[in-house]
Formats: sequence, structure tokens, C-alpha cells
Amino acid sequence: MKRTATSSILAIACVSLGVAWACSVNLESMPKDEPCSSVGYSIASRTLACTGDEGLATERFDAFEAEFRCNEWVYTPNEVGTDPFECSRRVNQLWCDRFTTCADDFHCLLRDLEQCVALLNPADGQGWHEENWDGGTGGTGGTGGTGGTGGTGGSDGGGHAISQMLSSHAYPGDFVQDADAVYFSTRTPGSDAGKVYRAPKHDPGGRYLAVGMLCDTDAGPSRGAMGLALDDTHVFVAVDGCETVMRLAKDASESTTIATFPEGSGVTYVAVAGNEVFVALVSAFKIVAMAKDGSAQRDVVTLDPGVRVTGLAASSTELFWTVNGAASGLQKVALVGGTPTILTSGYQFANLPVVSDGEVFFLDTQPSGAVVRVQQSGAGLAPFAADQLNPAGLSADATTVAWSRSDPGTVVMLSKNGGAEDIVATAQPRVGFVLLDDDSVYWTVLEPYLKLMRAER
Repeated sequence: MKRTATSSILAIACVSLGVAWACSVNLESMPKDEPCSSVGYSIASRTLACTGDEGLATERFDAFEAEFRCNEWVYTPNEVGTDPFECSRRVNQLWCDRFTTCADDFHCLLRDLEQCVALLNPADGQGWHEENWDGGTGGTGGTGGTGGTGGTGGSDGGGHAISQMLSSHAYPGDFVQDADAVYFSTRTPGSDAGKVYRAPKHDPGGRYLAVGMLCDTDAGPSRGAMGLALDDTHVFVAVDGCETVMRLAKDASESTTIATFPEGSGVTYVAVAGNEVFVALVSAFKIVAMAKDGSAQRDVVTLDPGVRVTGLAASSTELFWTVNGAASGLQKVALVGGTPTILTSGYQFANLPVVSDGEVFFLDTQPSGAVVRVQQSGAGLAPFAADQLNPAGLSADATTVAWSRSDPGTVVMLSKNGGAEDIVATAQPRVGFVLLDDDSVYWTVLEPYLKLMRAER
């Protein structure tokens, strides 16, 4: 039977007193959707208090229940520091003018409340609508293609419909995708650090695949979950500080530690190729490989102690990584191991290699940086897009390269054949990782913590 606002007086009282969890536990086992229903009650209660319109309050409660679904994976009762009713409390603290300004637009009402964005999933599967984001208005194309010059004007970024998918109270560690979902890891700082999250691209039902991946070390608290890599069924996670590699089932049915390394190894980046997992031990100056169950571990390459790995990627036959320090740039080795080949040098801030159709793209992340392009053989080295202001994220598919510029916060697409930049979005605060698929561009922003954004291509 459908609950009504009248039948929930006790629940509202508990929430108002700040003891909703205790009340629910003492009376009966709490339904999984109770934290989300309490948000509906809070919206109804504040609407009634602000307008005096009981009918409107009831209508908004019913509309909220129809428009949102509960993300039951966000809060775990035994997880320290979480409270499933914090969203409801924050709604109770909103000023009346917020209800007047947003009216019946619950996305407007709730999207600035991180606890609500994490707890709730829009039922239409389209993510959180963020109508106030600036989609860009075109601009000046940078240097495009291999040796070509981009035109002036670009395409109209305002034509890209932008939405917010979700938020998390932490910094992103890595950001990857398969055909159905995007996955991100979270690192310190932030109360959501040390987690891996799966967010479906077109359906509701996102979930944490793992939490609590943090360790105390001699050097202090670890950063937590960092590099991610995927195969058809699992997510592999490099956990910094804990110096472990985790294997997580995409359906959340498994969480297994498959490798542990000595403290101080610097387990940061991970890649998957064939039947093996490759791990960059940044502080131990080597890259190792193992079977996907952690067995048959072997050294792939030993690195110069003067370099620091800043990214790792794999093709079906070779492993690629960027390094800073001595011989900074892009290097590679066959998957079976051996002596590394230096493909590029002189890029002091090389970062984030991406393998795409026989080529490797990477970022030069200095203030006057670039997106750099080179064939996997090492031939054809050239800036793909020069004069980029602090490029931060990078992705590529068969036809297009997408990246972000953190100064100012901009997301850009450009055909591999060159031409004018397509400005997807501007005014993105502390923009970071970027992903590209056939339909959409995804990226992360920090203000001050993680939000996952999406735009139609």
C-alpha cells in the first residue's frame, strides 16, 4: 500500500530530531528506499512550511517519488562516517526562496547537495540535469591534425546538451569505460575516498563496487584507489599506499586482492592485455605482469631510477607508458618484456597515454602544453593540438580525439583529420578526466569534489 505523508509522522519526527537511523533500527528493519522517501517527505514538509499549500506539498511528494529512485549502494550501515538521511536533513535546511526559485524542478532544488546527488538516481536514466552549465559558444581552433592548422570559429558548443550524472565527496583517481558504463576510482582527500563506482551510461542503478581501499603508511595516509583497467567481466584497481591490486566483478559479486607489494612500491597504474594484468610500481621503478588471478607474477621491464611513470596503456602486443624526469616522454616494450624503447623525449610533463588504432596520443601538461600524436612504431611524431592551456584529460576513438583544458575549464573534441575544435563545454571548474564513446563525452570536475558530467556528441 502506498505510504502517505500522514502515515510518516514518526519518520519525519525522527529525521527532524537527527535520529532517523536509530528510530528506524529500533522499530523495524529499515527498507532500502527509506532514506530516499525521507527526502520526499522533507520536500513536502518544506513546501508546506514555505507556501502553506497542503495540496502542492502532496503533489511534490508524489512527483518526487515518481522522478527519482534510491541508490541503495551509496550507504552501507556499518560504514563509518556515512548517514543515509543527510540528504533529507540538508533539504530541511533550505531557505524558502530556493523552493520559490526552483518550483517543481527537483534537479534545480537538489543538485547542489552532494549527499542528494549521491543518494538519488533520476528515474529516466538520463542523469542529473544541469541547465546552468555553459555549453560553450565555439571559439578559435588550435593546431589540428598532424602538422595541420585548425580553423577559426569551431562548432557551436551550445549545441551539446549537458547533464550531470552524479557526484562524490572525493578526488578522482582514474576514469575508464566499457560499452555500458563508466567507472571511476576515488582518492583522498574527501570522505568518499578509497572507492570504485560503476555508473551505467543509460540506465539508473549505479553502485559502489568496493569501498574502504585506504591504508595508513609510514609516510601518512594513502591516496587510495587510483589506476583502473577493465576486461569483459572485471575491474582491476591499483591501490596506492596499500600497495595492492584488487579485482572487482562488474556486477559487485566479487572483491579480491590478487597482488600485494612491499610498502613504498608506488602501486599507481594498471593495464590489461590478453590474459594478463600489468602494474606500474612507480617508486620501485619497474613494471610487472601477472595472470588475472594474481599468479605467475613476472617483471616486464626495469626502469631508470631517474624517471617517474605518469601513465600506462596497452595494445594487443605492446605496453606504453609516459615518464617524467630523465628521458621524459613516451616509452614502450613488448608485452613479453625486454629493454624499453624511447619513442619520444623532451616532454617534461608527459602524461596519460591513450592507444588508438595504431597510434598513441598523450598529453604535455605544462601551461603551454599540447596533445601529442605518434605512431606505435615511433614514426610520425607531431603535436596533434598545440598551445593548449594545462591539458588534463584525454580520450580517443576511431575518428576523434577529446581532451580537457584546465585553464580555463574546457572540454574539446577534434577530428583525427584535423580542422576546427568542437568546444563541448566551457566554464568547467577544475576539469579533469575525459572519456569519449559513440554518443557522448564524459568528464570530471572538482568544485571542490568530484562531479561526473556528460554531453551529447
